[in-house]
Amino acid sequence: MREYIDTNSAGDILEYIPSFVQRHAMSNVVIKTSGPENQRGGVEFDITIDGIALRWIVIHNWQDLFTVTYTKPEGPEDIYYSSGDDDLPFTEEMDASTFISCFVDLQNHMLDSKMIWEEE
Repeated sequence: MREYIDTNSAGDILEYIPSFVQRHAMSNVVIKTSGPENQRGGVEFDITIDGIALRWIVIHNWQDLFTVTYTKPEGPEDIYYSSGDDDLPFTEEMDASTFISCFVDLQNHMLDSKMIWEEE
């Protein structure tokens, strides 16, 4: 029997994230292969926007939804917003269109912030 690693879900998840966000806000990317714990597979990464970092763990589950868990990133304590720590980790499920909308909103915020910063 031949064994192989399937990373299709991880690739799909990354394709849903705008390249602008990937280039300017994403770091520490880890591909999660399919299996009992990771279901269809997934991706872990840090997103840092406006100096605030959050670890995302995105699993493509058997119901064809994304289970997204937000946690504190590893690293210096001052890189994340500490007043919301009581709410972490936080997990939610979303479909592909909601996941895409989330990242389009993040991208728009980043672009708006960049435009305002450049105007000053």
